[in-house]
Amino acid sequence: MNRAATLALALAPGALALVGLVAREERTLARGVEVVLEVRPYDPQDLLAGRYLATPLAIERIDSSSVALPEGELLRGEPVLVGLARAEPCWFPIAIVRPGEPREGAEAWIAAVVDEERTGAWTDEEGSRVVDPTIELRCEVDRFYVPENAIDPTIGGAARELRLVARVARDGRAAVVDLLVDGLPYSAWQAAERR
Repeated sequence: MNRAATLALALAPGALALVGLVAREERTLARGVEVVLEVRPYDPQDLLAGRYLATPLAIERIDSSSVALPEGELLRGEPVLVGLARAEPCWFPIAIVRPGEPREGAEAWIAAVVDEERTGAWTDEEGSRVVDPTIELRCEVDRFYVPENAIDPTIGGAARELRLVARVARDGRAAVVDLLVDGLPYSAWQAAERR
C-alpha cells in the first residue's frame, strides 16, 4: 500500500467522526424545538476563551421546590433532562428526569449534568432548620460565538439583558441559534450599535 492510501485510511475515522458531529448539529438546528433561555448575570469575555461569550443559563440553577423531581437523590455528574415550558420572554424549567424515564408536561427537554446539589443547612433566628434547595446543573449549550471584528455585548457600557436562542432535539441535545441582546437578535443589535 502506498503512503497516500495509508494516510487516507489513517485519517478516515477522524474525518467521518467530524462529519457525523456536523450532521448531528445541523439535524438539531433543522428539527429541534426553538427555545429562548434567560442568561444569568455574567462576567465579561474570558481572554482565554477566544471570541466565545460565556452565557450561563438561568435554568442551570433550579429551586428544587419549584420543579418535579425524579425518585431518589440526584448525584454530582449524573446526566438529566430538564423539562421546559414556554413563557414570555423566556422558557422556564418545570421538571427534571433521568434519561429513559417518562417525560410528561414539558414542551422541550434539554440535556444537562448535575453539577452540584446544594444541601447546605443552617438554623434560622427562630431555631428552625433551613435547607438550601438549589440544584446546580451544567448544560452543554452555554456559549455564543462573537464573530471577528464584531461588538462584544459584555464589554463597555451598561449591563445588557442577554437571552440565548437554541434549538433542542428530542434527545436533549441543543444547538445555539442566536443571542438576543436587549431583545434584539445579535446582528440587529450590532447594526444599531454601529450607527
